[in-house]
Amino acid sequence: MLPLVSDRELDFAEVKELAEDNPAIRNEMQRIAATYDGSGVWLMVDADNDGIEDVYLCEFLGGTLGSVYYHLFKGYGNGSYELTDKLEELKEEFAFLEWEGRNYLARTTWDFTKKVYNGVSLGCYEEGVFQGGVWLSITPKEGKDGREIKTSYLKDEEYRDLEKGLIKLANAYQSEDRIGPGTAESEDEGQKYDRSCDIDNDGNKERYQVSLWQTTNYYTVDHVSFHAMEEEINDRVWELINEEENNGIPKNLWVDESRYGNVIYLLFEDGLYDFHICGWLLSETGKEKLIQVTCRVQREVTEEVMAVRR
Repeated sequence: MLPLVSDRELDFAEVKELAEDNPAIRNEMQRIAATYDGSGVWLMVDADNDGIEDVYLCEFLGGTLGSVYYHLFKGYGNGSYELTDKLEELKEEFAFLEWEGRNYLARTTWDFTKKVYNGVSLGCYEEGVFQGGVWLSITPKEGKDGREIKTSYLKDEEYRDLEKGLIKLANAYQSEDRIGPGTAESEDEGQKYDRSCDIDNDGNKERYQVSLWQTTNYYTVDHVSFHAMEEEINDRVWELINEEENNGIPKNLWVDESRYGNVIYLLFEDGLYDFHICGWLLSETGKEKLIQVTCRVQREVTEEVMAVRR
């Protein structure tokens, strides 16, 4: 989209010169300079399509959340600018694009919990005020042809009977779903370690907690959290999680009964909608990966109205 970019970034000298005759720009420049993490990107662009260039500021607020302010200083053609709009959003890549003679604010949107791109928003300004726009979001394709599901690993043909249940789950699973306790697990609500089962097939039940760790900042992602009463069990299960970590984000863990013993299932999400499920068998002395089912989800673009947030 670079050929469509219609804005021009201002350097510090240009901003300083504009600030000399414009109190609104000067106040923002000085306030940003005085903050601990304050910084910003200043643009020159006809943001509201009235034929007169405006000054646009994206101010980075610092901190771990990644918040920004978008300021529009409306230009009047005589060298004066007035602050007419201010929006708070999360940090995104942005630029003004010209399309059929009009300028639009384009931003690459992303899924906060996964930190992956999920679309592009196109907004417009009129008379110095943001009017909203549309969000072109990447959504999963529905229907039978929307998913490609296959068994991508099978330790031995004798484990083929594990496949049917996993394929059924892969057909139904939606991104961010929470999967509850498996058939081998007991649930003890209200307890710190709220699940129990013989997770390592040694004849004794272990107690542990499975939950979702939720991100609150710009640099981390949601992922499964596992804590066992026994340190050895805790380490062994995390070893399984880490075996697959480079291939996705761990989101769900449960344990099902089988004729081979209690099987630990781990579901990893990869990107927006793809995922895979691994089945592991722990014993007192070792571990075996028995099966992996992989699901690739087709995508399509959906247009949604983008409301104005104040």
